[in-house]
Amino acid sequence: FSPYSSTFVLCSEDEGHSWKMQGYLPYIPDNDEYEYAFMTGGWDEPDLAFAPDGSMIMILRITDVFHGDKEWAPSYITRSTDQGKTWSKPVRFDDVGVMPRTCQMGDAILAIYGRPGIYVRGTTDPAGMVWDAPVEVMTGEDRSGLMNEPPVRPNFHQWAGSCCNCDIHALDEKHAIIAYSDFYHLCEDGVRRKSIKTRIVTVEKD
Repeated sequence: FSPYSSTFVLCSEDEGHSWKMQGYLPYIPDNDEYEYAFMTGGWDEPDLAFAPDGSMIMILRITDVFHGDKEWAPSYITRSTDQGKTWSKPVRFDDVGVMPRTCQMGDAILAIYGRPGIYVRGTTDPAGMVWDAPVEVMTGEDRSGLMNEPPVRPNFHQWAGSCCNCDIHALDEKHAIIAYSDFYHLCEDGVRRKSIKTRIVTVEKD
């Protein structure tokens, strides 16, 4: 038994009619890596992508306020070279990151994640472990001043101005579409309302 979420990788060889355990990644708290490691929820909201060299990478969330952790915590990345049976020790992907999502575009991988803020990162590293610097989609600074009636002490959702749950899908080898929420979209009548927004991301390779 573990009080933390762990990640299970399942495999189907009959088009999804049946599944078997392929791999397992237990959450082992490490205070040397993250000072509140014992207060997180463990590995959560994993997303898989296949790297150009055929290996697999997985980005994971640990943020979970219900265990006493902060409102935002680091995200991590791990790699498998045996089709998901075993995984490397996860290393920090960024200092923030909830609901990370990835998409493959030719020999590139893109990832989107956030809270606070929303960011897109890309890699063409054959192993999928070396990533470019994040590109900001939404600021990670306090956005609560945009509310119709700004609070004196905003909670973390008011601060972020978004749940920061987002998604990304490739349109072709150079373009992807991202979707995310914005709690403070300014409407024509001057009132700010919650909205879902989409944008097109263009990949430029050196």
